[in-house]
Amino acid sequence: KQWYQRRVAITAGDSGKSKKKGKQPRFILFVGNLSYKTTKEALEKHFKKAGELERVRLLLNAQKEPKGCAFVEFKTSAGMLNALLYHHTTFEERKINVEMTCGGGGNSAKRKKKIEEKRSKSNELIHKMLKQKKATKNAPIK
Repeated sequence: KQWYQRRVAITAGDSGKSKKKGKQPRFILFVGNLSYKTTKEALEKHFKKAGELERVRLLLNAQKEPKGCAFVEFKTSAGMLNALLYHHTTFEERKINVEMTCGGGGNSAKRKKKIEEKRSKSNELIHKMLKQKKATKNAPIK
């Protein structure tokens, strides 16, 4: 039903095509290896230390139970970059994965390449930020 409502809204007033020039950047991270008992509120509390949140989306299965992963969107790139430092840290007694997202979905070769490029870039950023944090005594990035 939701896809139908969205489709009706698009055909009623908009072509459905986004204009890249007017599109604002989004700062979204994928968070994996979460407990199935993790709540949206707990994730919000944990990640708001990194920066101002836009939203947290906990992925649910067909029975509306958490799948063990989420998307965390920040209002600024600085918040997202700070949150990348949470990669392989402990949350609710589990070592979590925090990675940049590629957007979309699926398993095409093009998407896999894009994901690999983003992971490589995020690893470089993490190492650079860790160096900077040590130099500035763990002050958050502004």
